[in-house]
Amino acid sequence: GFLGPTPREQGEALLEALATATKNQRWLKEWRAKVKKGEQGFSDILNALYNASCGATTTDLGIEALELAAQFPDWALPHVYNNLLYGYLGRKRYADGLRVIDVALRAAKNNPPTYHNAACIYAYCGKIDEAFECLRLAKESGYTDFEKMRTDPDLAPVAKKKGKAWDALFGAPPPSPSGPSTSTPKKKKTGAQKK
Repeated sequence: GFLGPTPREQGEALLEALATATKNQRWLKEWRAKVKKGEQGFSDILNALYNASCGATTTDLGIEALELAAQFPDWALPHVYNNLLYGYLGRKRYADGLRVIDVALRAAKNNPPTYHNAACIYAYCGKIDEAFECLRLAKESGYTDFEKMRTDPDLAPVAKKKGKAWDALFGAPPPSPSGPSTSTPKKKKTGAQKK
């Protein structure tokens, strides 16, 4: 474009870069096939970016792709925000996570693992009450990896400060400081709404 690349052009460039970096051409090929048939829409490039970034979520390139998709909440998959928070956690970019957390939490009802990663961002930023609220919302929304949250060392400060409230929410105290961490992004096959 006259003032620089359009979001679509940025997305296409990021999709090509991700295909090269991850050595996975699938999403780029699917995008090009849609373009050739004239069946592409803006949400299609955002979905392709999400899918292509799954193998590179904690890399600068993966985060850049997710950040672009996250700029368009009306078209981006809810999973974009979960993976973006996960990427920020992996790179220790907690302040960046706080900048997108409100939109991420609005999308979380359609992707409950987002609550887990949001709780971790809040915990690292010392926002213990907000982190605990995310845990409560995860449970309320039927998040299936509830045990993973209970044992997540990133959430140890929340467990320590919340004490009995933590025990009541989880039905047990947290284990020792070792264990799994955060809600790992998963690849998905299509632009559908579920991971």
